[in-house]
Amino acid sequence: LAFGAPLRIGPGVEAIAGLDLRRCREGSYDFRITGKGLFMATRYSAGEQRDWIVSTTSHPAIRTPMTGSNRLAVTAKGDRVRVFLNGQLAASFRDTTLRRGTMGLSAFCGEEPAAVTFSDLTLFEPG
Repeated sequence: LAFGAPLRIGPGVEAIAGLDLRRCREGSYDFRITGKGLFMATRYSAGEQRDWIVSTTSHPAIRTPMTGSNRLAVTAKGDRVRVFLNGQLAASFRDTTLRRGTMGLSAFCGEEPAAVTFSDLTLFEPG
């Protein structure tokens, strides 16, 4: 299964938004873009232990300033997960920890107010 959506963060730099994959009692995979234009990928285990797949870092595909739109997409088939930023591969990994669960959108703001917008959510079977 694959899904993705353009997202826009602005103007709060403390905001974080992204996609959740295979969320279940055992944990989830979370893929985020920050208001500072950084990317991260994590696996949360039960009990909220975080394992970094990609530590918070810049990525050349992220369009800044963050008031512009950035498309975040995730494909998952079996143990292979791939993450795309504006059509460019940002992360690819294999992991058997989480095999199924729900998917979703997420947004968090720090103490500074921020607006996060998702549009044109797409679900599809990867080719």
